Amino acid sequence: MLWLLTACTSDPDPVPADEAARTVVVVIGCTVRADRLPAYGNPSAKTPYLDQLVAGGTTFEHTLSNAPWTRPGIAALTTGLYPSALGIDDEGVEMNNNRGLHPDVLTLAERFQDAGWATVGGTANPNANEVFGMTQGFDDYFEGSGLWREKESDKVEGHVIVREVMSRAKKQAGDLYLQMVVVDTHKPLNLPAWFPAQFKLTHGVRPTPSDRYDATLPRLDDVLQQLDDELKRMGRNDRTLVLIGDHGEGLENPEWALRSHGRRLYDANLHVPWVMNGPGIQEGHRVSGLSESVDLVPTLVELYDLEPGTLHGDSRVPQLQGSSETGEAMVFSETWFAQEHHARITTPEWTYIRNYATTDRGGPDRGEHEIYAATDRRQAVPLKAQDAKVAMDRLEVQLEELRAEVGEDPLIWEGEELTDELQKQLEGLGYIED
Repeated sequence: MLWLLTACTSDPDPVPADEAARTVVVVIGCTVRADRLPAYGNPSAKTPYLDQLVAGGTTFEHTLSNAPWTRPGIAALTTGLYPSALGIDDEGVEMNNNRGLHPDVLTLAERFQDAGWATVGGTANPNANEVFGMTQGFDDYFEGSGLWREKESDKVEGHVIVREVMSRAKKQAGDLYLQMVVVDTHKPLNLPAWFPAQFKLTHGVRPTPSDRYDATLPRLDDVLQQLDDELKRMGRNDRTLVLIGDHGEGLENPEWALRSHGRRLYDANLHVPWVMNGPGIQEGHRVSGLSESVDLVPTLVELYDLEPGTLHGDSRVPQLQGSSETGEAMVFSETWFAQEHHARITTPEWTYIRNYATTDRGGPDRGEHEIYAATDRRQAVPLKAQDAKVAMDRLEVQLEELRAEVGEDPLIWEGEELTDELQKQLEGLGYIED
């Protein structure tokens, strides 16, 4: 039976874990942009515990989300299927805010559950609530509540999610799969008291969006340490821990990526961290080459001998065991966001973006087709058509063929009517527009 609780629970004594019990934890960092982390080259932010996890594990250097907003992004992460095959994005001119995972789709939690594992999850982002089908396969699941108002700053912090999920996990003695969505880096961004000193800001100097964002990253770091401390107290030291982002954040850095996410498909909006740490995973290892959200499920399927089913991604177990390059030939990303529609193919040589529909909310118009050298990670210098015509023509054909194949028969599913509170939460997140 699935339990959905929004109130704090008592903290029971942990059930002693079997010494042979396995533990897998997937932490989905909502709106965690890879290049703002020290592990990916940003010296401004401070994440000492994550740095330790990186030093003791494997880091994928160029993982791209298959969608730039939470519901399709998490759907890809937890099913191994492209969002367009799941029908979560609405192809109409208005957003359909109750689309979610079809009951026939096999989730990562269901795979672990079918293999006899206990499954416990929690989310601070309502896009991963039961009403959107995101709780399939969980024995126990916590949904945080809050109205997500910028002025009220009423969002559920990561430490609450860890506390609630772990209070449920302590009841389990055998193999255990944990999954949690934390939103500490998602707007609203409440600034800590030490913020001005940390970023050397003086009176009258306004922090940039990147400054404000970087100031929240230590909270994500604290979540990871809190989680590991709780697991050690439960006797689950030899856990496999995954940190992965659902999508990035524009931060107006660069300006054409806009302030937030959902509307654009630049690396700022799509490049997410993927770090794995645990038994049998290569330590201090960095993996170059492309990877994508849909690779997570096949990787865990191979590691733990789970039911594969239909998958669009590739297992990255060889990289966890020492291979230094993914060898991935292509990553596919797409977004239908209100009246915006964009798709992208990324290869080791090129980034190609097809802009089908752009509104005045979508920022500067860069044309129907955009192509960049893959080395241009900011997508700063659009190549002229005549300089990359052969590649652009080929990638356009490839993109349209892939879209037609993947989206031919989507598993569209609409959940129950949303409550007023959930509508307000989604509006505060920017997922319901006037």
